[in-house]
Amino acid sequence: MRIQTIYTGYAIKKPNHPGLERTGHRLSSQRGINADLRSNQPLFGMDWLYPLKALFRATRSESSQVPYRFTVIEAGKDVEVNRSFEAVQPRLASARRVVAGDLHGSWLKLIEILLAAKLVTVEDPEFLQKLQGYHAAYNIVLKTDPYLLSPASRQQCRKIKHKIKPLLRTMRWADQNRQLVLLGDVIADRGQDDELILTLLDHFNHPTLATKIEKRPIVHLASNHGHYALRQIVAGLPAKTYPRTTASLLRAFRSQTTNREKDVLIRAYQRYLEDDQLMLYNPSTRTLFTHAPINDADIEQLIDAMKQPHNAFLSKEWVYGEEKRPAQVSYFVTEANTYYQRYVASRFEAACSANNSPKLISDAICYTLPRVYVGGQNHVALYDKELQRPEHLSMVDENALMNFLSSMTTLSRRIRLPFFMNAEDHRPLVHTLVHGHCNTTDQSPYSFVKNQRPGEGEYCIVGLNQGVRKSLEEPGKDCLVLYVEA
Repeated sequence: MRIQTIYTGYAIKKPNHPGLERTGHRLSSQRGINADLRSNQPLFGMDWLYPLKALFRATRSESSQVPYRFTVIEAGKDVEVNRSFEAVQPRLASARRVVAGDLHGSWLKLIEILLAAKLVTVEDPEFLQKLQGYHAAYNIVLKTDPYLLSPASRQQCRKIKHKIKPLLRTMRWADQNRQLVLLGDVIADRGQDDELILTLLDHFNHPTLATKIEKRPIVHLASNHGHYALRQIVAGLPAKTYPRTTASLLRAFRSQTTNREKDVLIRAYQRYLEDDQLMLYNPSTRTLFTHAPINDADIEQLIDAMKQPHNAFLSKEWVYGEEKRPAQVSYFVTEANTYYQRYVASRFEAACSANNSPKLISDAICYTLPRVYVGGQNHVALYDKELQRPEHLSMVDENALMNFLSSMTTLSRRIRLPFFMNAEDHRPLVHTLVHGHCNTTDQSPYSFVKNQRPGEGEYCIVGLNQGVRKSLEEPGKDCLVLYVEA
């Protein structure tokens, strides 16, 4: 059997493979890989081997199908560094909460984490091989057209996604008492396509959004890239301004062909962004989860912003440094999350007030929003200029929020550690800080990198920033860093 790829009018012979068939211009596989690889762009180098690699993986066992090594961190226990999937799966599968750092828009890595930790179940024994094949087919298109500028490339990606989505919806959450926490930078990043991540999260989270955050299958934290997505959609900044850092968002919208499809995608982004959490706190282990490393000044600034009359969060008597019990920290975290979610909702509400709904203009995500800057560009008042009623006014201190979304600090001094204070039982209210975003806290004396057994001292910092942004095309060289709570 001979497989041919048509390129500029010439037929290029490709090696035979028993698992592939050529019918017309569609390349299909008996293993479930069925991606349209037509393009008005040439296929360079060895790109055509991506689907073949996925087929070769199909003969391996389920555990060896996850192409990463793992570093698993658990408070008070030895760190398993750069271990194989088989070696760490027992610990991952027994964890009540699994925490992953920045995925940088990689929908496939998210699925592989879910499977590796046995958080989900699938009936199709070739589920992962199929997804890896579709992921490879998508990469072929992006090799020649990274930002989907040509209609042919967009059509190819649409067809690939239409094969992937039904597979994602076959997954079932294995245990409602277990949870995955994503520390931000999940969307609007360097990965393939946000639409697939949003479909996956909607599948698990949307029916349970009314439940408490502790009971949701997947919790995701607010981050700088999530904020980029918010600005792109509702704040009038076109996606082409910085396409590389928001590539997965740009590709998601460019692969949509009708206004109705784009509106559906906007609503999916809105559900995701309004469900973002600024922080997560476990009072029983005294563990605080954030996207970026934070210090005491960041918390104080956020508290001051939340206590402003136009925000009416917390009480005016609430002062950082006077908290005595973990329950008070839990209260603050809950209020801070509500504050952030109302901030996001106000941006979408203002967008709808101005234009009925966010609009897509010139293949970029933008719309004209009446804005007034108060006290400099860090303070933004969003409102409907026609109504100008107080209930339509939502003011936020974006600078205080941005500290939680993109700050970088080493946290080298004890006095700067968040919620490190003499409580009634003489223990810090935060015992372990788990963050993503950057590796700056590796230089802190409280970093697990130096201590190797987090949680034994009076304070510990665990940085989970992933290197996936530098290894999207070579996942075998990546090492996933996960934090688990029993």
